[in-house]
Amino acid sequence: GIYTFTVVKSVAEATRVALEASAASARLVGVQDVTIAVRDVGVSINLADASTDRVIDFASSDFSVLTGPNSSHRMSMDGVNHEMLSVSAGVTIQLANYVYLDGTAAFEKRSDSMTLVDGTEVKVDALTVGAANVSAFAGLGGAYRTDTNADGVVDDQDLLNPDSVGFSLSDVNFGMGLFYAQDGQLNAAGKSLNNVRWLALSVDAGAVEVVGMPSLTLAVTSFEVQVNQVHNLANGVNAANQVIDFSGNAYAVRTGGDSEINLEMDGNLGPLLRVQGEVSAQVGDFLSLSGVLSFEQSTQELTLNETADEVQRLSIEASSRAQPAVDPTKAAGY
Repeated sequence: GIYTFTVVKSVAEATRVALEASAASARLVGVQDVTIAVRDVGVSINLADASTDRVIDFASSDFSVLTGPNSSHRMSMDGVNHEMLSVSAGVTIQLANYVYLDGTAAFEKRSDSMTLVDGTEVKVDALTVGAANVSAFAGLGGAYRTDTNADGVVDDQDLLNPDSVGFSLSDVNFGMGLFYAQDGQLNAAGKSLNNVRWLALSVDAGAVEVVGMPSLTLAVTSFEVQVNQVHNLANGVNAANQVIDFSGNAYAVRTGGDSEINLEMDGNLGPLLRVQGEVSAQVGDFLSLSGVLSFEQSTQELTLNETADEVQRLSIEASSRAQPAVDPTKAAGY
């Protein structure tokens, strides 16, 4: 339901708007070779009034909106999220007979407070995008993974399509947060954070693989990506202690109507890019490779020496790479 709240005070009139809506399903029709279907759609909006910038905390209130002659909906949005826009749904997409995607997704926009490595509490406008249990396929022969047992979920209980030839992703979970400093925010050193933004990303996938090619096997399992970055800092401000520290307070990103993924990156690693996974590859009976592939890039501030009067610090940017290990018993010539 949608409702507008008006509260008259001695100095001004405050108006707040709240909306909660849901739909069982929706489908795009009339577009040849394009199928887009959504299910379990949920929408929530909670807007503050212009005069006091406050929202209603429905989680602590008993307020219902009539939805029909004999039905009502109890509003449930938590005021701790302040102004909020949230959309979630299950999604199935098919482009001709070549691209398939299925999973749940969510989008949220709200006001929040984040903690930087230097201890600064920053008020931010947060935009999050998440997805869960995503299966995707690009290729020929039809989707590789579909809901063959009709339980509403694509998982390992479903049968694989033996005719599929192409590129497959399975069990993908994705969470991204974009955080924009609100006007007037300062860091612990008193430097302005105007126009500063932070990007945090966490991705994990059960498998990324080539399927349907007997002479070629290429798969990456337990695949993970983590990103924690800060942008638009003023000149001379060290990025190493200005990233968001999620280690002490994980940040939940919604990935569907009732699912979420946590951003948990340790801010003490500084600006971070990390990619890792288990890789296996085989070309016919001639070449076989397997092992763990990892890449990490981070920026940290280290103490070189310290006396009673002086502390010298050095910012170091480090990258590490590990190449897949070769199984010599399967290499060419064995």
